Amino acid sequence: MAAAMMAAGAARAGEVVLVGTGAVRHTLEKLAQDFKTRTGHDLRGTYGTAGVVTRRIEAGEPADIVASSRASIAALGNGGKIVGEPRDLGHVRMAVAVRKGAAKPDVSTTEALKAALVAAPSVSYGDPKAGATTGIHFAKVLEQMGVAEAVNAKANLQKDGLDVMREVAEGRAVLGVTQASEVLAVPGVEIAGFLPQAQQLVSTYTAALTPAGRSNPAAQEFLEYATGPDGKAAFRAAGFE
Repeated sequence: MAAAMMAAGAARAGEVVLVGTGAVRHTLEKLAQDFKTRTGHDLRGTYGTAGVVTRRIEAGEPADIVASSRASIAALGNGGKIVGEPRDLGHVRMAVAVRKGAAKPDVSTTEALKAALVAAPSVSYGDPKAGATTGIHFAKVLEQMGVAEAVNAKANLQKDGLDVMREVAEGRAVLGVTQASEVLAVPGVEIAGFLPQAQQLVSTYTAALTPAGRSNPAAQEFLEYATGPDGKAAFRAAGFE
């Protein structure tokens, strides 16, 4: 036990340290509560954008499990920060959200999406400079559609999709663009529609053990649980496919 605790770095007996992205936070926290009831093990999670997660783990932040985008996990694996085979948590599409009860604009085609974004008094999305996967993609979409200047002049940039949804829920942004899972995780907002196929980004999120996690039986057990039948059902309910 002493050897395992030393290998797990910051993890204590019965504790799992997880570093993950905001897109999977809501579901992982729910699963962690059930996991603790079943096993007695605690999960201590910290979250950020995929870019932030990658930088933190590369800098040596202690963790047993990393849950991030497939690209982030692949980069960490190439750097020896991940061991074993990553496990998929699910795939999620980007959506346009409005405050609950508000009128839902048509965003089903490229032209309809452009019109909706230009007409909206305010638009919130993830700050590309913060490493938000959706923000980086959506900034490119705005450029490709030729409305970047018009939309960014009234844009409300946030560090991640959950904060984007809070801006919409509290009336500080009329439209919010992020992943469907983050829309469903925040009360007071609802999906107006998904981005058209030409502008869509389908993100795959995965989880994997670090070298420390491989020496922590509780971490191995949680990874199995989160990617098993109960975990898959929870992610489907949260908007993942």
